[in-house]
Amino acid sequence: MKMLEVTKVEDGRKVTVTPRGVINTSTISALTDVLDSLDYQGLDLTFDFSGLQYMTSVGLRALLVVRKKLMENTMRVIHMNQAVREVMEVSGFLHFIPVVPDPEDTAMPEDPSYKQLFAWRVKTTPDHRVFFMDDRSISWREIDEASQIVAADLDRLGVRKGTHVGMFARNTLNWVIAFFAAQKLGAIVVLLNYSLKPDDLKMYSRTGDITHLCFDRASAKMDSDAFRSAVTGPDSCFAALYDISGDIDFLARREAELDRVKGLFTQEFDADDASIMIFTSGSTGRPKGVLSSTHDRLVNNNLMNQGIKPTSEDKGCLFLPLCHVFGLGSGLHSALLYNMPVYMPSDTSDESLLKTIEQNGITLFNSVPTKILSMVGSPGFAPERVATLRASVIAGSAITEPQMLLLREKMPGNHFVCIYGMSEMSPISVTDYDDTVEHITRTVGRPVEGVIVEIRDHTTGEVRPAGAEGEIFVKSKTALICYYKMDLDLQAINADGWIPTGDLGLLDEEGYLHITGRCKDLIIRGGENIAPKEIEEVITELEEIRDVKAVGVPDEIYGEIIGAAVIMAPGCAFSREKTEAHILSRLARYKAPAYYVLYESFPLLANGKVDMVTLKKDVASRRGTEAAL
Repeated sequence: MKMLEVTKVEDGRKVTVTPRGVINTSTISALTDVLDSLDYQGLDLTFDFSGLQYMTSVGLRALLVVRKKLMENTMRVIHMNQAVREVMEVSGFLHFIPVVPDPEDTAMPEDPSYKQLFAWRVKTTPDHRVFFMDDRSISWREIDEASQIVAADLDRLGVRKGTHVGMFARNTLNWVIAFFAAQKLGAIVVLLNYSLKPDDLKMYSRTGDITHLCFDRASAKMDSDAFRSAVTGPDSCFAALYDISGDIDFLARREAELDRVKGLFTQEFDADDASIMIFTSGSTGRPKGVLSSTHDRLVNNNLMNQGIKPTSEDKGCLFLPLCHVFGLGSGLHSALLYNMPVYMPSDTSDESLLKTIEQNGITLFNSVPTKILSMVGSPGFAPERVATLRASVIAGSAITEPQMLLLREKMPGNHFVCIYGMSEMSPISVTDYDDTVEHITRTVGRPVEGVIVEIRDHTTGEVRPAGAEGEIFVKSKTALICYYKMDLDLQAINADGWIPTGDLGLLDEEGYLHITGRCKDLIIRGGENIAPKEIEEVITELEEIRDVKAVGVPDEIYGEIIGAAVIMAPGCAFSREKTEAHILSRLARYKAPAYYVLYESFPLLANGKVDMVTLKKDVASRRGTEAAL
C-alpha cells in the first residue's frame, strides 16, 4: 500500500480531491501534483478527507496555498477524522479553512458504550462486510440481526444488566455475535481462555460469579451434553449454558424469528459501566478478574494505534485470541472504531496466516514476537507474500535487535510498533510509527497520553532519577476499575492511585521506557542479579539461533544457575563452543548459561505468548540429562 494515494473527480467546474493515507514530507508531492494540475478559475473545490489518516504541517501549507487562491464558498473540507481535526485545531487552521461538519446521524457518538457504538455502525454502514472467516463473511446489519436472536435467547435464560456472561470459545463469527448480544442486555462479558479444562471453568465461575456461559464444542472438545455435565453441579455457579459453536448459522436457521425480536432491548447503558472482565495471573497464583468499562477499553485501543492510525481502507488479520486484551483490541475494537475489515483464519499455522495475508491483501498484522518470527522462518515464507503489510503492533514479550533486523529484512514495507501494557492497563507505552530499530528493541516506547510512569526502588519505594533502574509504577484514569471481589490488600491500585507493574525498568533522557526484567524473574546467581533479557539479546546476535529464553534453575551451591532454551534457525546446528565464546566476548562469565536445551518450538499460552512457567520447569527437569548440552 502506498503511503498516499490522491484521486480527483471532476464534474464540470466542481472537483473533489480525495487523499488516502498520510500527508507528510515524503508524500506531499502526490497531493501537490494533483493540486498544481487544477485550473482555479471559477473552481468549486472539495477536499474529501474520509480516507486521510493523518496530516503534518506540509499538508496544512498546501491547504493554505489553495485557500489563498479560492474564496471561502468555493473551497471546503468534508469527512475529517479526529486526528486531522486536532492538527488543524492546534495550528489554528480551523479559523480560515471551511470544514463542513458531517451530518449528525453519521458522526461517531461521543464516548459511546459498546451498544451505542455498535448501533451507530449498523445505522451508518449497515452493509459493510466487516468480519471474514473461511468462506463466510458478515456485515454490521447481519451481526445486528443475529445478535438480536441470541440476545432474546439469553434474556429468556435470565441475563440482565450486570449479569456475568462467560465467553468460552475460539475466534469465530459467533463469538462476535454473542459478544454484542450480551452488550445489548448490559451484561458484563467475562473473557475465558478457551484452553481451560472443565474443573478450571468451574473454579473461574466461582471466582468471577459467572452465571451464564456461552461455549463452543470445538473449545470444549466434547459434545454439548457431555460438556454441560462436566461443568455444572454444586461446585459451579453456571445457571445456564448457551451453545455458540462456529457451525451454527443463527440467521439461516432462525430467520423467521427476526420480526419477533426486532426493536427489543432498547435500554441505554453508560460507557463508564463495567462491561468486560478478563482474568490475569492464573498461571502463577489465584486468578484475578480485571473489571473494565467500555470507555477504558476503547480509549486504550485508540492509544495503542496512535501511530498506525487505522482506517476502513486497512484490512486486519486476527489470529490473536479474542479472550485476551491484545486480541480484543486487534480485532473487535479495530472493527468498531475504524470500520476496518477483519479476517479470522480458522487455524493459526504459519502457512494459514501467510495465506490469509497474501490472498486478502492484509495491511495490519498484530502479533507476539514468537509467532511472527516463526512465520518468517517457515518453509513457505516469501517477502512477496506479505508485501501488502504496512504496520504490525508487537506486544507480549521483548524482541531483540537481531530479530527485529531480520523482520525488517523479510518485511521491508512493514512498520513495527512495540507496545507495553498489561490486562490492568494497556497500553502503558508505545514506540513511534517510524522509530529506529534501537528504540523498538531496547525500549517499549514513551508513555501514552494520560499515563504517568514512575521508576521506584523496589525495596524502599523511593522515586529513581532518569537512567536509574527500579520497579515500574503507572497511573492512569483508564486503568482497571478493580479486581473483582479481591480483598482490599490485594487490589492493584494503591492509596495514591498507582499500580505496581512487577516489572523492572528505567526511563531514559528522551522519556523512553526500558524494560530490564521482572522483579520475580531476576536470576540471582551467587548473590548477583542477572536479567534474562540481557543474555537473550546477546545470544540471538548469532545468525544460527532464531530464539532463546534464559531461565533460573535451582542450584544447591549458587542458589540459581542459568539454563538456556534455544530454537535454531532452519538447517543450522548448535555449537556450544561458538555460543559461549560469543557470550564471553560480551558479558561477564557469571552471566553465561550453565547448559542449553534445544527446542523445535516453545510451549505457548492461548494468547501466543511463551508459557514461561512450563518452559522453566522443562528446562530445569532436563538438567543433567542427555538433552542438556
